[in-house]
Amino acid sequence: MKDMVYWSDLIASFDKTAVTAKAGEQVELTLTYDAVTYDAEWNATHAATPVTGADVSVAGEVVATTDASGKASISFDEAG
Repeated sequence: MKDMVYWSDLIASFDKTAVTAKAGEQVELTLTYDAVTYDAEWNATHAATPVTGADVSVAGEVVATTDASGKASISFDEAG
């Protein structure tokens, strides 16, 4: 993800590292990045910030786009 305001690279991650679903079952994922800011005493503060408008791919095919809350729902053709 490229930060077009401060020009720094950000690392985003999903709230789940693995999912199990039945064929056709919707699975909701949330994509966030760690936003670092500083308080009045220059102590770093961290907040999970949603990634909006990110394409979510499965096996190279875009299957969803994250919403304003960083959420995307996907489903699979086969159980697993």
